[in-house]
Amino acid sequence: MLARLRDWLDIARRHPHGTVAAFAALAFLVGCAVAVRSGTTLGYSDEQDYVTLARHLADGLGFTANGRTPTAFRPPAWPSTLAVVDFLGGGIVASRFVGVAFFSTTVVMLYALVKRIAGSDAGLLAAALLTCYPLSLYTATTLYTESQSMLLVTVGLLTVVIADAAAEPAEGVGWAAASGACFGLLGLTAPAYLVVAAIVVVWLLWRRCSFRRIAILAAPLVVVLSIPLVAWGVRNEVAIGSFVPVSTNGGLNLLLGNNPNATPTTGVNADISEYITTVRRRDLGEVEADRYFREQAVEWIRDDPGSAAVLYAGKLANFFNFRSNVVSESQQSGLTDALGALTYYPLLLLFVVRLAMFRSLPLVRGEGLLVASYLGYAVTAAIFFTRIRFRVPVDQLMIAVVACGVVAWSRSRYRRSAVAT
Repeated sequence: MLARLRDWLDIARRHPHGTVAAFAALAFLVGCAVAVRSGTTLGYSDEQDYVTLARHLADGLGFTANGRTPTAFRPPAWPSTLAVVDFLGGGIVASRFVGVAFFSTTVVMLYALVKRIAGSDAGLLAAALLTCYPLSLYTATTLYTESQSMLLVTVGLLTVVIADAAAEPAEGVGWAAASGACFGLLGLTAPAYLVVAAIVVVWLLWRRCSFRRIAILAAPLVVVLSIPLVAWGVRNEVAIGSFVPVSTNGGLNLLLGNNPNATPTTGVNADISEYITTVRRRDLGEVEADRYFREQAVEWIRDDPGSAAVLYAGKLANFFNFRSNVVSESQQSGLTDALGALTYYPLLLLFVVRLAMFRSLPLVRGEGLLVASYLGYAVTAAIFFTRIRFRVPVDQLMIAVVACGVVAWSRSRYRRSAVAT
């Protein structure tokens, strides 16, 4: 058995591109099977919102939830993707296939990213682990934004790593601009992940040793990133009377995670009925309601900082949970709980061990960017509220660090054995 496994590993090493293509194909086929089984039933309210926006876009009614009134409550990128599918005659299942395609493409892009950082062996291991990671695969079969966000995060990081590795800064300008385009689109898909773009810019500033080198890469990234956000903000200024660069649900999300009834795991189930009643009584519009919710959340944090700090710590811990406590009973079972724990916690443990061994096995160039992006998003997400699916677009970064660490440890052990003999 071990001999056969070694043979398979040797074949994978000799044909890395074919192996990664096989991983991606496997992910796509399994994902499509799950998508077909899921059918046309939408089990989550967010999915229905995205489908409604997409259908109105495809029908030429604009970005509107009711077919008449323009909205900016949801970011536009994912509904626009679904609108293309709808316009071409595809239905719910076809839209699920798009998410699966994004996931299988991420497998390939993650290989390319990790290969750039730590070599082909680490890239192959990362691709294999992501292919076998059920949470990402399942989420890709839903109509949530996570599959598109995951791909954009991965490609955004890949292109900036390529830009940084260019022999001359000018050679990396195009790649930096491509990274900015990915992160700009990411901001219009799920704006919370823009924290990764901020970390990328800080990383470039730290990596570069002169103002000229910083400006050549960071400037095009930031400029290109800003273009879609500004364009969407202008549309909202015209359509709803306010310059909103991403969406008008930030205040609501902040309040859901910061109010007297919130707990680390309540998420969208936190009781904010009194605030909603006030919005309705005052007949506040979309923008005004967003501002009101934000003000109420900030006021609660300011008035009770001790409770807010304890709640924040609990939400941060919940980021690393293996199960979601906010789904319905029909969507949760002992089997899914066990699968979640058995597939996530070993990876998280290896991630922690990798960080603990940074002195004996220093992080290679670019690996620290992955660590900072994963943990930086966790710290930021806990300001609002944390759910497992929100973690999916960055979980592949944890997987990448684990792959880098395993390969580094294996090579170190091999070198010690060679010296000993």
